[in-house]
Amino acid sequence: MKTLFVTFKAYFLMLLVAFQVYGQVPRVTNITPEVVFPTQEITLEGSNLVDAVVVNIGGAHAEIITATETSLTVKVPISARSGTLKVMNSDGLVGYSSIPLKYTHSGTDSFDINSLVPVNFEGAKHTNNDLCACDIDNDGDNDIIGAGQFININLNENGGTQAEYRQLKTSYVETLIKSPKRIACGDLNGDGYPDLAFTSDQDEFKDKVYVVFNTQNITSPFKNADVVMLETVGGNVEYKPVLIDIEIRDLDQDGKPEIVVANNTALADGEGQDNLSDVFVYKNNTAGGGPDFSLAYSVKLSDGFQGAYEVVLEDINGDDRMDIVVAERGQRIVLLTNTGDFQFSETQLVLLEDQNKDISSIAVGDYNQDGLYDLVVAKGGRASLSSGEILIYKNTGNTQFTIDKTYLSEKNSRPNSVEIQDINGDFNLDIVVSTKLGF
Repeated sequence: MKTLFVTFKAYFLMLLVAFQVYGQVPRVTNITPEVVFPTQEITLEGSNLVDAVVVNIGGAHAEIITATETSLTVKVPISARSGTLKVMNSDGLVGYSSIPLKYTHSGTDSFDINSLVPVNFEGAKHTNNDLCACDIDNDGDNDIIGAGQFININLNENGGTQAEYRQLKTSYVETLIKSPKRIACGDLNGDGYPDLAFTSDQDEFKDKVYVVFNTQNITSPFKNADVVMLETVGGNVEYKPVLIDIEIRDLDQDGKPEIVVANNTALADGEGQDNLSDVFVYKNNTAGGGPDFSLAYSVKLSDGFQGAYEVVLEDINGDDRMDIVVAERGQRIVLLTNTGDFQFSETQLVLLEDQNKDISSIAVGDYNQDGLYDLVVAKGGRASLSSGEILIYKNTGNTQFTIDKTYLSEKNSRPNSVEIQDINGDFNLDIVVSTKLGF
């Protein structure tokens, strides 16, 4: 009888603990308002919210202003997207909003797609290899930075209904390095102003990562700025890397974004030439004073032979850690799942069957608003007159993706870049594709 009593007691305690843990899961049942815009403060209502440490809106972390047991006040981040809102507490338990949050880039004005007009950048006479957009001068308007023969800073000076840009060519980069290949922007030193990181298209600089810090000069944000060359990753491997794509995101949730780069090095062998697929992660250790970055992670993808060409950083598995999606130039897409402490586990997401079409670009976004990031793949035909494809892979959970839709491009209009954004203001993600013939 005593044994039975002890067993029952233990069982009762187990149920009690399980109930307590379950009861601590954050729950969001109402969002006010439901339609939000950047930097707006919004209220989340529900239960078990007082211990919230992370609020994630469409893959971007929101600043927590106040927290009680039944409500949270948070500030909407600029990089937010429409979709399910997630809250994580200090125990690591995650809850999801029962209603989707709708995100727009306007607090008062409606969006009219017919009002879009082309903007020509005076002085930008060279082809751009890459573009990024951020508020370089902190005036509340997003600026455009182009990477081509030089880096071109295009400052948005209007702030009204039609943007007016002042174009600046960064002469300091001209003297150090020409032909930046890919570029990314983000606040790398915590001063509230976006900085730039880029790779190069010139042979002698292809194995290096460059960081340029914002001087906070309103009229010329990067005049006489320091250009920092990060540790050459070639010293850690048996070959000289050819760094292609570059991204900036916070991988360890310490508020300081890391730099992630993709390597595509061609190696000759007896049967032809293969391209190595590597990913390098630079940890941001900056804590006042000068910049401090260290190579925290490097991986040579298993079975990788076509060269890592593009990296995208998003929380693919919903654990509030930024994962790395890697596209090889051929037919393969790989997920590096962030397991913490700069450790990643590799999973092959997609292996395309059509050997006549190579992956040219990828993008991720929750296009069906189920709280899971989906994958959009642009494929370009190898033949000059062939058509390309846009493939949508639905995230079914547990890092599993299934083909959902396929769109064919016109002949001789091979896709070379793809992006996902809400273009027409209906709170649904649209797909923007650039091709060899234009958009």
